[in-house]
Amino acid sequence: MTVGFSDIAESTIRVIGVRRATYVEFEYSLADELLVVELVMPYPAFDEFCAINKARMLAPKPDAAAAFAELAARHSPSTTDGRSSLA
Repeated sequence: MTVGFSDIAESTIRVIGVRRATYVEFEYSLADELLVVELVMPYPAFDEFCAINKARMLAPKPDAAAAFAELAARHSPSTTDGRSSLA
């Protein structure tokens, strides 16, 4: 069993950018939203990181929102009618 930091305290994530249409740049905070670490990961690793740490997703930075939504849609399973489930 993998134990994430979120077993200790609430963690949050805020997407602040997308690089090369592949990598998610984000701020990760544990217990104190004023103390953050910036990380960059490919989307699949980001998705796993969020799940393991049970992180609460904050609204993305406005200039990163559209690019992040597009990246997430590319990695999401499609609905039965062929549209992205994030639409």
